[in-house]
Amino acid sequence: MVGKDQQFLDAIHKLIDDYQAVEVVVIAFRWGSSWVNLSTRAMLSTQMPKRFRFMAAPPDLPDLFIDGDFLPIREIQRFIGVFGTGALKWKDNDIIYRRVEGSGFGGTYSPSFGNHTRQWSQRLLGVDTRCFVLSGTESAIQASLGHEGVQILESKLASLKMPFDGIADLVRTFTGYQRMQTASPYSSYELVAPVWVRFGPNCAIKSARIYVEVLMRSGHNPGNVSLGVIQKDSNRILARGRHRLNVKTGRETEQITLAQEIPFLRAADRVTLFLSYQGDRVDQLELHRNRVSGANPRMSVLASVDPNLKSFGEGLRGELIKPGRGFERSFLALLSFLGFSCIHVGTDQNSPDILAWALSPAVVFVVECTTDQPDLRNKATKFASRLRHVRSVSRTSEPVGVMAATLSKEEVNPADLERLKSDSILLVDSNGLGQLLQLAERGGSVGEALELLEEFASSQSLPYRKFTPWAE
Repeated sequence: MVGKDQQFLDAIHKLIDDYQAVEVVVIAFRWGSSWVNLSTRAMLSTQMPKRFRFMAAPPDLPDLFIDGDFLPIREIQRFIGVFGTGALKWKDNDIIYRRVEGSGFGGTYSPSFGNHTRQWSQRLLGVDTRCFVLSGTESAIQASLGHEGVQILESKLASLKMPFDGIADLVRTFTGYQRMQTASPYSSYELVAPVWVRFGPNCAIKSARIYVEVLMRSGHNPGNVSLGVIQKDSNRILARGRHRLNVKTGRETEQITLAQEIPFLRAADRVTLFLSYQGDRVDQLELHRNRVSGANPRMSVLASVDPNLKSFGEGLRGELIKPGRGFERSFLALLSFLGFSCIHVGTDQNSPDILAWALSPAVVFVVECTTDQPDLRNKATKFASRLRHVRSVSRTSEPVGVMAATLSKEEVNPADLERLKSDSILLVDSNGLGQLLQLAERGGSVGEALELLEEFASSQSLPYRKFTPWAE
């Protein structure tokens, strides 16, 4: 079996010549006479800056060590080797990367390999581009300092001239690690290889042209970038093609801008763009023609204030800065486009996100939206409890539980799928969202939407009767 470290090296072998340096930030805490890792991120860089600079001044506390620097890319094996040695010699200090067991140190971190899309990199790493990650976490700070020790450290951080809202805030500020839990912090180690090739903000469809903007860091080779294009209407694919991009600005600067213009077919409603670097996809984007909502008057109105339905589309894909709330708003809008009467009720942790009615007031759809795994933070468990409450008090309506997710069904944990099925909760995954969106764009009726939801329920073997009022 190939080890996680080798998986990481295999994933970046075509990219390694692009990288010049490793940008390293180390945060460690004192335990006895040792410096123990709290959070370390080593990120490969396509450039070698002359000096390292923190965005904020590190706190001056005797029990904390915070330092950063750029090292030549040839040092990468040192950072991969941490999973074997459990230690890193950093300047004059030895940083320990091991479990804490009782009064001493145990085994080394268990490595994990991640191959993250741009969307997931932003969510999990705070890095807005495609990334490969070799990482490990352990509960070293809790096991060594205990709850009281952590509380004392956080009290000191909050009392500084430039205060920090706990360990999680400190870690996000200096290493960028996103998943540090406020209530139960733990130690993290990440070796990140970002591919700084991505779509820019000025991609759009204007008149009969598709305008494509690509941003990339110098160090990556513009000649290795290519663009895949699929043009579609609401029912079928009309054209496929692959294009090279032209260097527009910045070949000698830190950021390079690439651009291309492509004719847009008159019959097409949308285009899907695939950005590839050295033969691997690094980003994906879908653009809609303004007239995409022409068959749906509700979408036409929204398009007048949300050009190209950009914010609506980003929300439906879970790409907004606050992904959960953005997804809730966009899914509610989608249901409205399809003719549902909707109320947003998700104002606290005790309520579902949306209530929706269609052709019959006897059927109410109780909706929970998620941009993560459905049972993350027990979301599915809590939703099932809310749904049971709605069912228990509803005497004139048949509540139908719906979990709307930006993930595909294949990305959802099997245990979560079983949990949803056992509680008769209908999963509308990313593929289901796409089908509902296509129906809305061609002006489909609410009855057609109900029939589509019936198909989803049938495919998931859920015990619901027909949602349409004319069916027995």
